[in-house]
Amino acid sequence: MYYCGIDVAKREHEACVLNDYGQEVFRQRFRNRRLDASRFVWQLKEKLGAKPEEVTVVMEATGHYWLNLYGFLSERGFQVQALNPIQSDAARNLYLRKT
Repeated sequence: MYYCGIDVAKREHEACVLNDYGQEVFRQRFRNRRLDASRFVWQLKEKLGAKPEEVTVVMEATGHYWLNLYGFLSERGFQVQALNPIQSDAARNLYLRKT
């Protein structure tokens, strides 16, 4: 099983994939275009040898920029979760020490 976090942006997304042990196994930036998303999926399969159903993708629901990517990956069999950015920001702040 692999876990892919995607930082969604207007022009360019950044993806980082971790294995079951929390080790980074793949990282890539790709533009917010169908062609580049297709290349990302192809390279993900080539480098990891993983089927789409073996990869869980998590992304923040940032504006409307995440919608096309969410649909694109879901249609190809990836397990995709969209997070509310307000909730993910609050969760991040739960575990940081305040000095």
